Amino acid sequence: MLASPPRSAAADDIDSSTDNEIVVCTLDHRVRAYRADGTEFWLSPPTTACKAPAIADLDGDGQVEIVIESSILDGKTGAILHTLAPANDAPVVIANLTGQKGASLAIVTGSRVYDYNGKVVADRGLAAGFAAVADLDGDGLLEIVATGGAVGDHTLTVWRLNPSDPAGFTVVRDGLDLDGPLGDSCAPSVPGSFEGGGAPVIADLDGDGGLDVAVASGHGILAFSGTALLEAGVPTEETILWASQAATCTARRAGLSAFDGDGKSEVLIADETSLRVFAGATGAEVFTLCNTGAAGLAFPVVADVTGDDRAEIVLVASAMSGFTCGGQKNAGIRVLGAPGYAKTGRIWNEHGYHGINILETGHIPAFEGALLHGFREAAANSDAVDLDVALVTSCTSDSSFLVTVRNIGRARAPLGVPVVLSGGMGVGVELAKATTDKSLAPGEAELFRFDLDPMVANDGLRADVGVKASPQSFDECREAQARSRLANQTTISA
Repeated sequence: MLASPPRSAAADDIDSSTDNEIVVCTLDHRVRAYRADGTEFWLSPPTTACKAPAIADLDGDGQVEIVIESSILDGKTGAILHTLAPANDAPVVIANLTGQKGASLAIVTGSRVYDYNGKVVADRGLAAGFAAVADLDGDGLLEIVATGGAVGDHTLTVWRLNPSDPAGFTVVRDGLDLDGPLGDSCAPSVPGSFEGGGAPVIADLDGDGGLDVAVASGHGILAFSGTALLEAGVPTEETILWASQAATCTARRAGLSAFDGDGKSEVLIADETSLRVFAGATGAEVFTLCNTGAAGLAFPVVADVTGDDRAEIVLVASAMSGFTCGGQKNAGIRVLGAPGYAKTGRIWNEHGYHGINILETGHIPAFEGALLHGFREAAANSDAVDLDVALVTSCTSDSSFLVTVRNIGRARAPLGVPVVLSGGMGVGVELAKATTDKSLAPGEAELFRFDLDPMVANDGLRADVGVKASPQSFDECREAQARSRLANQTTISA
């Protein structure tokens, strides 16, 4: 079995090579990895649950892990490193819940949080559906937005880790009815009557500067004010920004948010008959396209896949379901674009995509910084500098290090951008510093060589570009991307 639908794929550089790989779930809950040329890379041992793989460097050691519902796998070999305990079969997302630089990443479900070794940190003891994470109130700590996972549970919950609470967590908003003003109009035999909702989407939907939440249930899409969700005194009905009836009662997988040419957020959903686009602020339907398919874990994604500096919508169509649109069925992968679409990132790599989880080069950052925007959101990018930094040891000396700074953005970087090497015996201690001696055009790179004291050369080194040495004087697209940590096993010739 090559891969098992309806499940999700993920892609990234999982073996510290120059190419990216693709990982998918099989019918018997294995993970299969493919090289960029389509040949098989490895096949994992059987696990107990695999639907939506996530890729991350959980502990910042330079080695990439594959995280599925039941297990943590070695990215290079597919070997099972850890089994989540207690056992889990709910979809997972990966995030830095503390917002602290250099923190290890957490494995998050709708009901549990596990550490980078798969050990439980907090457990609400409930069946979990889908989860998303974001800093809804701007305090630097991430909230977990989760849908229910039990049959008949059409609810949304907002909770967060809280070490000072005996349970280890605090529930901020519980049991929010996803049927809401839509009512329960689905026939008892239809999945929408006993399942839902889908993967939450977090973005600034109404343009007020705060993050909001959108989620699909079996009966439609509901959008909530993120600020109102966190305020205990706000009645449930006053947290709802808008509600839109579903085209089919099986539309229980949420879409995502994107931006069009005027910078206003929109919510997308693909149900069994159509792609539908809603205005983020009002819920008004602004676009519909026939697109038959099976809901499963599939939803539209938004990325600049054509390299034209504009966002495109990518969605999957299937003729295998019993649904039609206008008497027709669709099949295949479809890419939609328009001249007015905003600029956005070039990669959307997994079900739990949140921007800072992957670099524009297709590589995984050793550490994720603070999540300052939404989740499952294709944020609009301006013409900005986007500096990617790679730190490797020299082949000629164990105490010599090479730092490559490349501008993968769409604007020219200024002359004199700081390049700082830090680490040694203390995290964050500045060991060496240089500045770029030319203005890097998009695509250009500059190579730096640092010769350090051998006593500290291999101890937790990290390169930063333009973000630690001095306040930024230029518009850099993704600050988290301008950081790198040494992967000791990687060498290149000086």
